[in-house]
Amino acid sequence: MPKKTIIIILLIVVGAGIAYFVRENKNPHMETEKKFDASIKNFEDCQKTGGHVLDGTPRQCHGADGRTFMEVAKTNPTPPPLPPVSANSCAKAGCSSQLCVDSKVAAETVTTCEYREIYGCYKSARCERQSNGQCGFTPSNELSLCLSQNGGSIQ
Repeated sequence: MPKKTIIIILLIVVGAGIAYFVRENKNPHMETEKKFDASIKNFEDCQKTGGHVLDGTPRQCHGADGRTFMEVAKTNPTPPPLPPVSANSCAKAGCSSQLCVDSKVAAETVTTCEYREIYGCYKSARCERQSNGQCGFTPSNELSLCLSQNGGSIQ
């Protein structure tokens, strides 16, 4: 037999072998014939029927029929009401939050908008009703140290 004929026969046999191998070892993800399951309509149905759930935001469920469902976040349509402001509450006020006043007047309290280093001391200070019944910054070691370093004192 001539070499050319042997090469052609060999190529045909190798090609047939590759075709047989590909046909017998189908990738299940590549299948196009999948049965549509009409009972699965949403993420919850997919999850109940054993779909593969992937964590994330939002979570996803991959059904056996190839469809993917996203979890719908349950939202509260109305935010919870804010707690009522008590008569004894205090709030920071002023352009640099350097004052501690009764919360009823905090929104109406106006100051000039100049910044002094000492105002930074009040940033983390607690503004609350003091033992004398007045609103004020509660003394702490941190506040006292900051004020002394910046030439002030607790009001």
